[in-house]
Amino acid sequence: MRLLALASYLMAASGLAGRASDLQSARARPRIETYDVSGDTAQELRRDLNRRGPLSHGKRYDARTDWHVKWRFDFERGQDGCRVVRPRVDLDVVIILPRWRQAAGAERQLVERWEAYLEALGAHEDGHRDVGQSAADEIRETLEELRAARDCSKAEQRANGLGHEIIERHNRRDERYDEQTRHGATQGAHFP
Repeated sequence: MRLLALASYLMAASGLAGRASDLQSARARPRIETYDVSGDTAQELRRDLNRRGPLSHGKRYDARTDWHVKWRFDFERGQDGCRVVRPRVDLDVVIILPRWRQAAGAERQLVERWEAYLEALGAHEDGHRDVGQSAADEIRETLEELRAARDCSKAEQRANGLGHEIIERHNRRDERYDEQTRHGATQGAHFP
């Protein structure tokens, strides 16, 4: 029963449906990693979460999502200069979640609380994945719409500069998301 919530989350996270306009941009299928926690009470579980949770900026959290966008493109020279063509954008997402190594006789109420928490935590982390997907989609669309530059080195500088600006903006969006949700607490991702 304890693995049911994690399995449901894994199935939901891997079943991402894409819009037709997203076919050129890879849809992120997150790689799910887990770390083990143990405890027979909510307080023991909380202590283990605090001790074993993934680090981010020197602080431990119950979960973490890392997304990385990579892009590449070709050039096409024409009368109007050099333009970026055939942009390819890849998004890698890793979500790290806790896995309770519960004792066989764990109280049903505690198991239910844990499952509800894990489901809410997964939903919160999906929000981070969505921010990464938005960055990848925006980079692809931006590269597709770039006008020609005087020469290919200028086209490359412009394309990469815009890509990095989009990443920075989405990193700030990720930070605001955590501030607004108090790292998922307002979404039910708090334990106990």
